Amino acid sequence: MVQVEFGGTAIDARVYLRDFFDLLGNDFAIHRIVRDGVVPVTYSEWFEVFVTSNFLAIAARAAR
Repeated sequence: MVQVEFGGTAIDARVYLRDFFDLLGNDFAIHRIVRDGVVPVTYSEWFEVFVTSNFLAIAARAAR
């Protein structure tokens, strides 16, 4: 598993959420961490808001 906190500091680092999906998306199922657990997500430009959000990438082989 890989946990990613994505937010305003990504602007300074010039990193987009898309970069994480491109790096992890083939081997990991990506989920958004919410109050009640995790929700599976696929990339959308709507996530590029640079407000702190947390994501959890779970190895696809572990999710089976």
